[in-house]
Amino acid sequence: MTFARYLGTPEGTIYGYENSGVDNVVMRTAMKDLDYNMPHIHYCGGHYVRGDGFPSGYITGMMAANAAINELRRDK
Repeated sequence: MTFARYLGTPEGTIYGYENSGVDNVVMRTAMKDLDYNMPHIHYCGGHYVRGDGFPSGYITGMMAANAAINELRRDK
């Protein structure tokens, strides 16, 4: 309640938002290529297909690193 009251965050979530309804891991994963489709640019951060927070940041970091490595291997 404190975060919601003083920071104005949705329902007090400290990371910015909460997944609900069609905004979930399955739908985000299915649509991720439409969101970030610039060549050689990979998103890494706390708000992505796995929801929000520190664990999402670690997972998206691994996803971005793997995507970059795969691109480097393809370009050889």
